Amino acid sequence: MDSFELNKIMGAVLGTLLFVMGVGFLAEAIYHPVEGQGPGYALPEPELVAGAPAEEAPAQSIGFFLASASAERGAAAARKCQSCHSFGEGEPNKMGPNLYNIVEASKAHAEGFAYSDILLQQKAEGQVWSYDNLNAFLTDPKAYAPGTKMNFAGVRSPEERADILAYLQTLSATPVAFPAAEDVAPAADQQAGAAEDNGQSEEDAQIALLMASATAERGEAAARKCQSCHSFGEGEPNKMGPNLYNLVNGPKAHAADYAYSDILLQQKAEGQIWSFANLDAFLTDPKAHAPGTKMNFAGVRAPEERANIMAYMRSLSPDPVPLPGAGSAADAPAVDAQTTPAPEGTEPTAPAAATATPTTTSTETQVEGTPVGSGTPATESAPANPAPAAGADAPATPAAPAQ
Repeated sequence: MDSFELNKIMGAVLGTLLFVMGVGFLAEAIYHPVEGQGPGYALPEPELVAGAPAEEAPAQSIGFFLASASAERGAAAARKCQSCHSFGEGEPNKMGPNLYNIVEASKAHAEGFAYSDILLQQKAEGQVWSYDNLNAFLTDPKAYAPGTKMNFAGVRSPEERADILAYLQTLSATPVAFPAAEDVAPAADQQAGAAEDNGQSEEDAQIALLMASATAERGEAAARKCQSCHSFGEGEPNKMGPNLYNLVNGPKAHAADYAYSDILLQQKAEGQIWSFANLDAFLTDPKAHAPGTKMNFAGVRAPEERANIMAYMRSLSPDPVPLPGAGSAADAPAVDAQTTPAPEGTEPTAPAAATATPTTTSTETQVEGTPVGSGTPATESAPANPAPAAGADAPATPAAPAQ
């Protein structure tokens, strides 16, 4: 066979391959699914079986689990970390920092290690690796320290986290005592008692407790994921989702000239506002809080991350509303207007924040109804860009010690 015949055969083979690839690309372009457009049907939600518990048992504090933790089990569980961390005294850093004597050490403790900006910031704030902080970081590193370089999904089992903490306790010449189980979350008990005295709901009390330790800086970092769909600055135009400036305690569907979903327009007509409770519910599950919202965002599962995002959203105002549980009259609007009863014999009045602040809050995120300036929307008011917030109709775009 001469070279001419061979060239013809090879050319035919290559031409066939190119043709097949071209057909594949064409089919992908024609039949690629487009989500979030056109009518859709909501699948039925599973119903609770009679007699079945409606909620999980309340979470226990880490002190409860540390009481029965085992350092031996913790050493075994920590083997997964040995590829990135060293544990012995004086051993060099690896891809991650050395973890000897980490309990109660300051954040970013290891000399010569290039820490993430968030951990350097927390160190500057005086934060330390307490058992509570280590537990929160091990649960979800990226939620606890948004922007961390550490690529680790976290440890979901509280028992396993407690075992790892028990092992870390042994890595010290002077081990730090475990917190007592009975001392877990005394602030929560005090908050719950204060809530009952003030007529505050248990849900609002829990939000107030979370926001007591939230920071606008961490919230701003978490809300970066929302910036593709939301704007956060005063006077900035809407994007695919609404502007989220001055959103907290503003009315639902607050942004002018934005095409909100019907559900948010209906909630606005009912007098609902973006209270902390409503923002938290929307950021948790936009489609559950506002069924039919156009915003395609799964929500922010970590309550700490949602609290940080709400702290950031609160800062986007010339006159930030008081934190929930602050005990001032301004806290009253932090519930839907239509559910805030007026004293008997008087005319109900709209919440002060809802009437005093412009309805063009720009805190909606990629979740409907929550401006975003986080994760945890283009048209309705929702939390800042970092996480979709209630009130935004736009689809969201794809929020061991940290390094």
